[in-house]
Amino acid sequence: MQPQFVNQQPGMIQPQPQGPTGSPASGYYSHSGKIGALAIPLGFGAGIASAILLGAIYGQVMARLPVVGKITFVIAALVGAGYGAITAMLFRAGHGRSTAVGSIAVLLSALIGHYTAWASWLSVVLSRGNESGPSMFAILADPGEMFATISGISETGAWSVSGSAPSGTMLWVLWSLEAVIVIGCALALGAGLASGGVYCERCGNWCKEEEGRVMLNPAPKDMVKQSLERQDFSVLNHIGPLAQPGPSLRLDLAHCAKCEGTHAVAVNALSPKSDGNGTDVELVVSYLHISPEVSRWLRSL
Repeated sequence: MQPQFVNQQPGMIQPQPQGPTGSPASGYYSHSGKIGALAIPLGFGAGIASAILLGAIYGQVMARLPVVGKITFVIAALVGAGYGAITAMLFRAGHGRSTAVGSIAVLLSALIGHYTAWASWLSVVLSRGNESGPSMFAILADPGEMFATISGISETGAWSVSGSAPSGTMLWVLWSLEAVIVIGCALALGAGLASGGVYCERCGNWCKEEEGRVMLNPAPKDMVKQSLERQDFSVLNHIGPLAQPGPSLRLDLAHCAKCEGTHAVAVNALSPKSDGNGTDVELVVSYLHISPEVSRWLRSL
């Protein structure tokens, strides 16, 4: 049976669940693994094309960067995140619901994007003082010659840091670290986006997500998790709406705005950081299927 609700007093949460265990709405949401017709052309085709463009810009910027240091790795992280975010969002736009396939698309985009960045960087470095230097496309077409050129540059160094020019093993370590940052950030963000969201298989649309739609007082996380897994929402009645700033529980809601056939709730525990800068967020309950009645009630708070 679905939860029934009594009259709600101002500032109070009053759901009265009736035996929800085993109801059709119970269980955690997970991607079906299905791939829409446009997921491959968008995720792999457009995703890789965008990575090539971003990589070309990245290489040009790095070749002309007047200062080399921490800023280099910051830019690398941002570019890697760009590879991952753009590709994952394109894959999702094509109705891709497979974390594994989405992650593969992200990895390919990051690798091809970084390869393009090297070609773009070399086209600038090799053209300094020589207007007839090789184009980026010519360098891209010959990976063997590209590697040989990079190896030659590594012997003398490519740029100076604090008055010295890293070369040899040290330079290869720095280049490797840059690649790890780029590809790592791409996978971290891209895989997260590819695995995120709630999809309504009933009508074939991504659900509307509302982060922080409901804020509650802090409560024991295990109790909240176990109660909601049983579809027992009476626990919310004891917690109550957030009364003052500080630690809290944040409820994120997802529902299909088209057919109202899919509804889910996620719970995160929020607590201010000890240094006062920002907030720590801990996932308590990932998206859990709920009934349409509970979803509408939560959205009405």
